[in-house]
Amino acid sequence: MTLSPRSGRPLSLAKLEHALALHGPDLADWPADLRASAELTLARDTAARALLADAERTEALLRRHLTGALTREDEAFGRRVAARLATLPLPAQDRSWAQRIESWLAAAELRPAWPGVAAFAAMALLGFIMGSHVVDAGFSYRPTVPAVAVADVSAIMFEPDPIAENGL
Repeated sequence: MTLSPRSGRPLSLAKLEHALALHGPDLADWPADLRASAELTLARDTAARALLADAERTEALLRRHLTGALTREDEAFGRRVAARLATLPLPAQDRSWAQRIESWLAAAELRPAWPGVAAFAAMALLGFIMGSHVVDAGFSYRPTVPAVAVADVSAIMFEPDPIAENGL
């Protein structure tokens, strides 16, 4: 999730929650453009102010209770929290299908490293198809060989079996 807002635009609640988790509840620690958008959101939305208050309470609890070494009770509590989190469903992702498909293709290493590779492969395939269906122009090593294809290139796409019908 990108957090860089357009200048002068408020943040959505999801982006504000993500920014709170990333930068903490102290807005002075935030980048300037993100802080301005967050302040605009906090001024307009009570749900945003509730998110900030919850983040401040959580931060205060963490600072008060995590000052020393972990005790056995702390570790037991951590295991219970981790077990509970493992059973919860994942939160809804606010990514478009195009972004998800791009991520899946990149993860499966099916996306080319740059678009030029795909364009080059398509042009090479098109050149091969066009070259294999060119009408004989008279430049032949054996003058008795007939022309390979006398149909136009559209026959490649629209004929049911263009290779057999063209005599290849």
